[in-house]
Amino acid sequence: MKYLFVFILALVPLTFASAAGQSTSHKGHTSSEMSSGHDAHYLESFSAHHRDGIEMAKLAEKKARDPQLRKMASKIIKDQNEELNQMQMWKEKFFSNVQSEEEAPKKMDMSKLQEAQGKEFDARFAEMMAKHHHDGIKMTKEMLPQLQQEDVKRFAEKSITKQTEEIQKLKNLSKKAEKQS
Repeated sequence: MKYLFVFILALVPLTFASAAGQSTSHKGHTSSEMSSGHDAHYLESFSAHHRDGIEMAKLAEKKARDPQLRKMASKIIKDQNEELNQMQMWKEKFFSNVQSEEEAPKKMDMSKLQEAQGKEFDARFAEMMAKHHHDGIKMTKEMLPQLQQEDVKRFAEKSITKQTEEIQKLKNLSKKAEKQS
């Protein structure tokens, strides 16, 4: 009888999780918490990615020679700050109790960009920002199939399009700068 009571007590959490439409998985997390964990991790990772992009763009706002590059840097700062605020709102609204168990990406090394001046700065900024966007697109494409929250999925899909367009603009500005040299 004692063993039957212990067995029944062990089933109670499983019963409530199933009644709520959730199943338990490894480490005691429910499947909805695990899928939310992917969304939370994406938001954490993409927020870190944006913070690096903003830092790089702030350098370009101050140091770029090309006025179009400075204008693009200002737009990147404005847009990515707005997107950071949106991601923070989603983290608080949808994932305040979800811990991402994965590490956020490492901070980008901008020492060479910080040292550069003039045309070298412009070329290096365009190259580094394009690579930075490629990395963001790659991360998003890898994580997109696992995202569950519709708002986050739409945001991820739009970010791929937007960063692809910005890469093309950076390439065009680089070509223009090369012709003027």
